[in-house]
Amino acid sequence: MNVVILEDDRGKMAEIVGALKDEIPSVELRECYSYRSALNECVRDPPDVILLDMSVPTFDVSVDDAGGRPREFGGKDLLWQLSLRGLRSRGIVVTQFDIFGTGEGIQTLSELTTGVIPKRGCWGIGKISRLPSG
Repeated sequence: MNVVILEDDRGKMAEIVGALKDEIPSVELRECYSYRSALNECVRDPPDVILLDMSVPTFDVSVDDAGGRPREFGGKDLLWQLSLRGLRSRGIVVTQFDIFGTGEGIQTLSELTTGVIPKRGCWGIGKISRLPSG
């Protein structure tokens, strides 16, 4: 199984990677820390599954770059862009939250999973709120 993980928090990334490797030793993992790096990676070699955070920076954060504009719905944006390209990977939101965004743009996870992405006919979206403890 080929999996791309989009998570900007390095601690959470390490937990996700560790849990996956414990459960599926043969899994092929690719770690992405921003919307742009995940989009590039998924287009280059489409994964079977994408585990994703919803709120991520646009670009990878570095000493010289703050990551560009924060994307409240970066995970949704990624899935949408992949569907426009005809890529059929499955998306799973890894979150402990049920509400995303701010102000007028607030959406629940339920709204996201019944909204525009599933209507494109290619996404199965689920939620993992806690990783199994080893």
